[in-house]
Amino acid sequence: MQASTKAFGFARVSSEDQARGGISLGLQMDAIRAYCAAKGLDLVKTWEVAETASFDDERVRFKEMLEEYSSSEEVPHLVFYKVDRSNRNTWDHARLEDLVRKRAKHLHAALDHFHLHREAPPSEWDRFEMMGLFARSETRHLSARVKSCIAQQTAQGHWSYKAPPGYRKIPRGGIEPDPLQGPLVAELLAMAATGNFSLDVLTKESLRLGIRYQGKALSRSAIHRWLVDPVFAGPFYSKGTLITNYRHTPLIDWRTHERIRERLSDYRRVEKKVREPQALSGVLECAVCGNSITFFSAKKGRYTYGFCGTCKRNGVKHPFLDEREAAAQLRGIAAQAILAPEASKLLEAGLYEYRTRKTEALQARRASIEARLEALRQKLSRAFEALTEGAVDGETYARNTNAWRSEKEK
Repeated sequence: MQASTKAFGFARVSSEDQARGGISLGLQMDAIRAYCAAKGLDLVKTWEVAETASFDDERVRFKEMLEEYSSSEEVPHLVFYKVDRSNRNTWDHARLEDLVRKRAKHLHAALDHFHLHREAPPSEWDRFEMMGLFARSETRHLSARVKSCIAQQTAQGHWSYKAPPGYRKIPRGGIEPDPLQGPLVAELLAMAATGNFSLDVLTKESLRLGIRYQGKALSRSAIHRWLVDPVFAGPFYSKGTLITNYRHTPLIDWRTHERIRERLSDYRRVEKKVREPQALSGVLECAVCGNSITFFSAKKGRYTYGFCGTCKRNGVKHPFLDEREAAAQLRGIAAQAILAPEASKLLEAGLYEYRTRKTEALQARRASIEARLEALRQKLSRAFEALTEGAVDGETYARNTNAWRSEKEK
């Protein structure tokens, strides 16, 4: 049987390449096509990608290409422009080597005249290892240079990260107020400084004003995180250090920032709702992906259904599994399990101990919630009495507020 000559071509540039006028995608693809023509390879599909190799989660297109290439039995050849275009981290290098050794794939580098396959001589494997080492070393050195530049710009008072809402990046470093978004963010900050708007209302006002951050509307948590950030008043934090020699134009003054922090400092992260434990959770596995089936209660606890969360996230639709049907399937298996009397007593004692601990924990949690509820009732009662008996002067208000916050910290 004649070996297949079908090949994929992959060309990639990073922002670093583009910044210094490096090798373009078009030039890479021309070299790949010329190499395929000279080697008699049929180029059936190509990728032209502009993404950095610095971070694993940013090489999305490369991973997509690699998945399609590894799953294709008809395409044994993969052609890069150079070896350093193929991998710049250990995971990519190991994955490519595994494809060659175990799947009989062929890797090519057009400019290096490099061809790696299962029966390649040791010198070619050594060459692949050395080129991969040099490429990964370049990535580490590039990361060190970027971090050094960020530290230098920060020391000079320039904001070196993604521009916050209401600002835009300056090509030579730093940020400046965005002519469109800047006034909108300043208006939202002024509203927050009054103390008359809750965080939920401020979130809705952000949507109404049309404030966008990286093309998306701000969530409630993002609103709170950014409103209390001092960058809008000038100073900003970098790795825990407050940088006061800022160069950008503030949207508000420092006193307004302090008022915002005072108004919004009492917002705490809400405790996540704990889902009621289900007897069959973690017992059954999905027949498609092999992950655990999750069960949940519906109709006020009258029905319990199971589903595979992984398949649901991936868009694979399955009918919900009724707990009663699952229990019927397990009943036959459970009937075959015969425990010795000693094991039965040990299991019974363990279940009793677990139930006792669970009951005590729930009772303690209920007592804590009731105590907090009673404290809130007392605070509301005192506030109502203060409002009905007359105006509260500023000194009394500040004293009571500080006492309430101290009690809340406990």
